[in-house]
Amino acid sequence: WLFNINTLYSGKKIYLDAFYFLEDFKQIEIPIAYCKMIHYSDQIIGTESQVIFENAKEKHIRLPRNFETYSLKKKEKLLYKLRNSYVVSECGYDRSSMEHLFNINKVSAELNKWDVYIRSSMNIINNRSLYSKDNVFVKNMELFNLDILSLFIGVNFRFMNPNLNHFEADYSTIGREISVLKNKQAFRDKMI
Repeated sequence: WLFNINTLYSGKKIYLDAFYFLEDFKQIEIPIAYCKMIHYSDQIIGTESQVIFENAKEKHIRLPRNFETYSLKKKEKLLYKLRNSYVVSECGYDRSSMEHLFNINKVSAELNKWDVYIRSSMNIINNRSLYSKDNVFVKNMELFNLDILSLFIGVNFRFMNPNLNHFEADYSTIGREISVLKNKQAFRDKMI
């Protein structure tokens, strides 16, 4: 048995998560079909790319309303400033850190920086339940003719020694995204 006792709302509700396992945990080799999906997700999202630079400073940078009219060089400077800063939200309802990520996403799309765009889109999808009610990022990724199913399955695996910067998705959020895909049967077929 594996169980966890949780309390909600300052101890007013208590609930138990429990799982019964028929056999002990064991390490197994990931089947080739799933290895290919993990590799695909690493290739599409990019293990080399980062949305926020490693030595970024905490600073809120507002996205100018007319940034689309900027020259290429000015847009590149803006993207560099955005990626070289991060925003910490003050509470659960503070959207400022996600707005910062949305801004990086918009500017990277304007500049055709697809590695940054896709990784920031995956970060937004990962937090979608809190900030967005539609699946616009999945729809945009479908426009690129990406194999969304392989991508979503590949980012949901947890394994030892992943590639540096391998994207690990929140399986419940990705599950919600999968539930709105046009062809759910294709996902079921691919999983089995």
